[in-house]
Amino acid sequence: MNQQLIEVDGERITVQELIDRYHHALDAEKRLKKEARKALRRRRQEQALKPYQAELIRMQNYLEDT
Repeated sequence: MNQQLIEVDGERITVQELIDRYHHALDAEKRLKKEARKALRRRRQEQALKPYQAELIRMQNYLEDT
């Protein structure tokens, strides 16, 4: 079977290989976006807790001083 070759960035590949690479890139992008969303959610949760953590430290210092 004669497969058509195309040139991409100076490399000759088959159309099927180009399609496979495209799908692989899409999968990698989905994974990265999912990881980024999880990291952002974790960061927001940490930031939301900071005022409470500061209050707990003040209370602990007060209790240690009394």
